Amino acid sequence: MKTTLSQRISLRRLPSFTRRNAACLLSFLLPLAVMCGIFIINGVYPFGDESFMHSDMYHQYVPFLSEMQSKLKSGDSLFYSWNVGIGSNFLALYGYYMASPLNWLAALVPDQYLIEFMTWLVALKIGVCGFSFCFYLTRHFKTKSLILVPFAVLYALSGYLAAYNWNVMWLDCILLFPFIALGLEALVKEGKYKLYCVSLALCILSNYYISIMVCIFLVLYFLLQLFCSRLSLRQMGAAALRFGLFSLLAGGMAAVLLIPEYAALHLTDFSEFNFPDTLTFYFSFLDMLARHCVNVSVETGLDHWPNLYCGAAVFLLVPLYAANTRISLREKAAHIGILAFMLLSFSTNMLNFIWHGMNYPDSLPCRQSFLYIFLLLTLCAKAVLNIRYCSRKALGGSFCLSLGFVLLFEKLMADEEAYHTETFLLTALFLCLYGVFLYFYHSCCAKASSPTAEWDGPAPCAAEGSGTSPVSGPPHRAETGKRSVLRLLAVLMLTSVTVEAAVNTYTTSCSVTSRSSYLNNLDSYQTLVERTRERDGDFYRFEKTSRVTKNDGTLVGYPTASLFSSTSNGHVQDFYDKMGMSDSKVFYCFDGATPLSSALLGVRYVFSRSSNEDPALYTLIDQEGDIYLYECRYSLPLGFMVNAGSGFSSSPQGAEAGRDSAGESGSEGAPGQSGASLGAASMESAAEASPLDELLGDIDDTRTDPLERALDFEGTTPLDTQNSMVRALGLERNLFTSVGAFQEEDGATTITADVSGHYYAYIADNGVDTLKMESEAGSKTFTKLKYHYICDLGWHDAGDVISLTSQDSSSLQASAYRLNFDVMDEAVSILGAQTMTVDSYSSTHINGHIDVSRAGELILSVAYEPGWTILVDGKEVQPGLFDDTFISLSLTEGTHTIEMRYLPAGLIIGIIVSLICLAVFASVVLLECRRRRSFPAPETEAATENSPVSGITLSAGDSPAAGTSPDAKGSPTGNKGGIR
Repeated sequence: MKTTLSQRISLRRLPSFTRRNAACLLSFLLPLAVMCGIFIINGVYPFGDESFMHSDMYHQYVPFLSEMQSKLKSGDSLFYSWNVGIGSNFLALYGYYMASPLNWLAALVPDQYLIEFMTWLVALKIGVCGFSFCFYLTRHFKTKSLILVPFAVLYALSGYLAAYNWNVMWLDCILLFPFIALGLEALVKEGKYKLYCVSLALCILSNYYISIMVCIFLVLYFLLQLFCSRLSLRQMGAAALRFGLFSLLAGGMAAVLLIPEYAALHLTDFSEFNFPDTLTFYFSFLDMLARHCVNVSVETGLDHWPNLYCGAAVFLLVPLYAANTRISLREKAAHIGILAFMLLSFSTNMLNFIWHGMNYPDSLPCRQSFLYIFLLLTLCAKAVLNIRYCSRKALGGSFCLSLGFVLLFEKLMADEEAYHTETFLLTALFLCLYGVFLYFYHSCCAKASSPTAEWDGPAPCAAEGSGTSPVSGPPHRAETGKRSVLRLLAVLMLTSVTVEAAVNTYTTSCSVTSRSSYLNNLDSYQTLVERTRERDGDFYRFEKTSRVTKNDGTLVGYPTASLFSSTSNGHVQDFYDKMGMSDSKVFYCFDGATPLSSALLGVRYVFSRSSNEDPALYTLIDQEGDIYLYECRYSLPLGFMVNAGSGFSSSPQGAEAGRDSAGESGSEGAPGQSGASLGAASMESAAEASPLDELLGDIDDTRTDPLERALDFEGTTPLDTQNSMVRALGLERNLFTSVGAFQEEDGATTITADVSGHYYAYIADNGVDTLKMESEAGSKTFTKLKYHYICDLGWHDAGDVISLTSQDSSSLQASAYRLNFDVMDEAVSILGAQTMTVDSYSSTHINGHIDVSRAGELILSVAYEPGWTILVDGKEVQPGLFDDTFISLSLTEGTHTIEMRYLPAGLIIGIIVSLICLAVFASVVLLECRRRRSFPAPETEAATENSPVSGITLSAGDSPAAGTSPDAKGSPTGNKGGIR
C-alpha cells in the first residue's frame, strides 16, 4: 500500500508525549545538533585536540570554575580564596561568574575534563534557549504549530549567541528570559505570579549583571502589556501592584548573593558612576539594520556594534507585520516603538551607560541585545501566524522592500570590515527562498474558508489561539493535498532556517584553541606546589615569569599575586600602579615587579621555563619537566613590622595619631595639606558614606606614615617612588640608580651598563605597547606596555650595550635604572626584623603570633575587605589600612597573638532578607491555595490536557493557556488586537 507525502511527514505514529511537545523538542534538538556538529567539525575534544575556549572563558571562567571545583571536592569554604589574586572574596567571584546552579555539577566531573564539561554545557544551554523560546511562543500564541520552531532556532543561534556563546555565565539569563516574559504576561492578564517571581529570582541568582538589563526591559515590557491589554484603570493599578510586589520579592529572594556582591563591588573601580556629560551617537539606524544580515562579523571589542542577527527573514517579516490588518495599530506602534528605542539605546552613549548598570562595558558591547532579538522574533512569529490577513500586494511589496534594503546595504557598507560580498549574497539568497515559501504558504492559507485546524504535525497557518480540530471524520482529498503542501513547506522552511543559522554560527563564532597547549605543564606546576608545601608549611605566594592566564593561581591551585576579574579590589590595583606593576580596571598582574614589590607582596617562589634566571635574585631549588622553581632571595612573610623610629609614628591607632603624624611630616605629604585638613577630609568622607556602606563595615583610615606618603609621592617613574619608600625606611641611598639612556638616530634607545648588575627600564609614552630589548646577554620582548609596567631587562655585565626599540614609536623615550643590592639587603633587613609567624591558616582563618621589641605597625599583605574580623590577644580591634589597601595593626612591645576571621560582608543580612522574602512568597501561595479550597472556581476548558507542552510546565496554574483571555469574546483566536 502506497503512503502519501502527508502520511510520511505525519507525527501521529510518535508517542503522545513527543507528539504534544514536538515543537519544543525540535527547538531544543536542532540548536544542540548544530552546536555539536560545529564542535565536531572544528575538532573540539574528544574529536580532536581543540577546545572551545574564547576570550574570558579562556582567561577567567575555566580557572575560576577550577577553583570552585576544588573547593566543592575538598569541602573548603566558598567565602574566601587565597588563590584568587593576593586573596579575594570568593563569594563575590561566585556571584559574578559561577552562580549558575549547573556549575555545581562540576563536583562530579574529573579535574582533567573540566574544559569539556563547560564546552558541552554551552551546547546544552543553547539547546535549552531554543526550547524556552518555543515554550514561550506556544503559550503566547496558544498554538503548538511547528511553524514556531524556526523562530526558536533563530533565538538560540542568533548573532548575540554567536558572539557570546562562550560566555557561560550569561546563558542562564538568556534561557530563563522567555519564562520570565511569559510569567509577566500571566501576571498582567490573569493575575498569576508564580512563574514570573520564581523565574526572575533564578535569573537574578544566576547572573545579577545581565539581570540588571532584564529588569530594565521588564519595565518596558510591562508598560507594553498594559498598553496593549485594554485593561481598566483599576485593573492596571492592580497589575502594577502585582508587578512591583513580585519583582521586589524576586530580588529579595536573591539578596543572599546581591547584598554581599554589592559590598564587594563597592571596593572595585566600578563602584563610581560617572554619567556622561554629552550625548554621543555611535552610528546610524541604517548601520544597525545592516547588522541583521547573514554572516556579519560579530563584535566583541570596543567598537560598540550590537550583534543583532536573528535570521534574514526579519527583513521580510517586519514589513508584513506592519501591513497586517489583523494586528491593531496600537499593538504595532507599541512593539515597533520599543524596538526603535532599543536600537537607539545601542547607538547612544547615555542610554548605553544606563542599560549596562551605570557603567560602560569593557568590550563585549550591547549586552542587552538578546532582549531586542526576543521581541523582534516574537513580532515576526505573529506576522507569520496571521499571514492570511495580508494581501498578495503587501507580501510582494514587503519582499521588494526587504531586497531593496539588502542591495542598499551592499552599496553603503562595501568598505566596512565586518561586511563581505557573501554577506549580502547569502542574505539575498535566503530572502528569495523565504519569499517563495511565504508566497505558497499565504496561498494555502488564503484558500482556506476558515482557519486551518490544528493537527498532530505542523499546522503552519494555524491561527493563534486555535484549539483542537473542529473537523471530524476523514479529511477531503483537497484538504489532504493542501496539508501535504503545507507540511512540505514547513519542512523546507525549517531546513532553510536551520542551515542559515548554522552557516552564520559556523562562520562567525565557535573559534577554538589548542587544548594541550592550555593544559601543558599543568601537572608539573601542581607537583612542584605539592613538594614545596611538604617542605615549607608557612604562608607564602607563588608567581610566574610567564603565564597562561592572569588567573593561573586558581587554575593550578596556589596563592598568587595576579588576578583578572571584574570583582578585583580597586585599591590593590592602585597599589600595583604606584609600584609600576601591570594593572587596569579589571586586573592586577605581577608583571613589572621589582625585588621590593615582590617582597612586600609575600612572593617567596617563582616558576620559570628558564634555567638561567638571575642568581643574584633567585635560587633554583626544584624542577619538574620543563618547569623550574626558584626561591626569591628577597621575601617577607605575611606580616612584618614597621617600627617606631626612622620617621615612623608610634602613636596609638586612631584619628588623632594620623593627624599628628601627618602634621609632623607635612612637607612629605600633599603640598599645602595640613594634618588638620587630612582629618577633616576623613570626617567628611565618613559623613558622606551611606548607611548601607557603614552597615557593610567600610572604614576610613586616617593614619598616615612616611612609607605611605612615599607611595603617594609618585615620582617621575615608579622606580623613583620605590626610591622614596626606602628613604622613608631611614636609608640614605636610592634603591635604583638612574642610568643614562641615549636616543639614536634610528629611533632606538641605547643603554650602556656602567657596572655589572640587574637593570630595569620604564616607558612613559602612552603610544608604546610593544618593546624589544637586544643585547649581548640576549633578547626579550615586552608586550601590553599600555598598562605602564616596569620592564625587567635582566642581568647585564659591565660594558653591555642594551638596545630598546619599538615599532609603535619612531623616537622612543625610556628611563633606565640599575638595582642596588646593598640597599635592597638593608631594606629587607629593616622590614624583616620583626615578623609574624603564621601558626595555622585556612581559607577564612589565620592564626599567628609575633614578638614585638619596638612598637609600631604590623602590615599584613592581605587586602582589606569589610568581611575581616581581627583579634589581637583575643580582643577584637578595628584595623588600619596601609596605602588604603593592606590591613595594618598598631602593636605595642611584647608578645601578641593575631587571629583573623573572614565572613563576606552583608551575607548575614542577605540571608535574612532572602528568608523573609521566601516566607512572604510561600505565605501568598498558601493563602491562595486555602482560598481556592474554600471557594473553588468553576472548571474551565483548556487544562493541561490541551497544552502543547503538557508535562513540562512549571505549574499548571501559571500557564496563560489555561483559560481564555478576558477579551476573547468567544473567538477561537483569543485577543484579536493585543498580544497574548
